[in-house]
Amino acid sequence: MLNKIIHYKLEDIENERRVGYGFYGKWAKRLLVKEFPAWQEKWVD
Repeated sequence: MLNKIIHYKLEDIENERRVGYGFYGKWAKRLLVKEFPAWQEKWVD
């Protein structure tokens, strides 16, 4: 969502928007490297 508000000071911007959102990251790496192949082998022909 674009709010079109001009901020003149960095501290006026929410911390999450300044440093990145919490759902970004490397949390899915283990799932994709280890757990997904095991699931795929079990359930996919």
